[in-house]
Amino acid sequence: MSQSEVDAKREVETQAALEEERRQPQLAPAEAPPAQPAPAKRVGPGSYEQRREDIIRIENRVHRTLTESAPAPYEFIPNVKTSRGTQTVLLDGLYRARNREGSDVILSLKVVRQARSMRTLARTRADEMLGEIARYRELTSRAAKGWLLLVLPDEVEPPEIEERRQLEDRLNQTLVGLAFASVVHETELDSLPQRFDQIFYNDRD
Repeated sequence: MSQSEVDAKREVETQAALEEERRQPQLAPAEAPPAQPAPAKRVGPGSYEQRREDIIRIENRVHRTLTESAPAPYEFIPNVKTSRGTQTVLLDGLYRARNREGSDVILSLKVVRQARSMRTLARTRADEMLGEIARYRELTSRAAKGWLLLVLPDEVEPPEIEERRQLEDRLNQTLVGLAFASVVHETELDSLPQRFDQIFYNDRD
């Protein structure tokens, strides 16, 4: 994928993130949590610039971490563009199996700023993941599964462990064994290699 295509994809994701936040129902005054001191930020919360900054920072860190840690049967490639004829699929990342008989793993990375929005967007994200897998298989004639990775930025409070597990279970049911979901906080990105191993590859020394 060229840099201009990466920038265009990030533009779409940033605009989508802002639109999703605008659609989220607001808490009634009685339900609103106690006010907390806001951490200092270079740009205002809810701004286009902050959303884009979150996406770029998290994408870069995820890509670097996965590139450096890919297990031997795979090569991790960030920002993949695959085309055949007039058909094109753009992927956030790809674990490409070195053995043609192996199964590739498509990474779909989504940055979500509100934990409660994860619940309402779960089905949409899962459907997008399944669509990417189908298009990639059609264009490449290669076996492939998917890894749907939902990341909360550092300044966002992570959901409780049980709530996170329930969301992952719900997503995995929707993904019907063709893909698997992980919900992580930005502070946990160093654990991604272990999460990949647990889901897709259990033979690392």
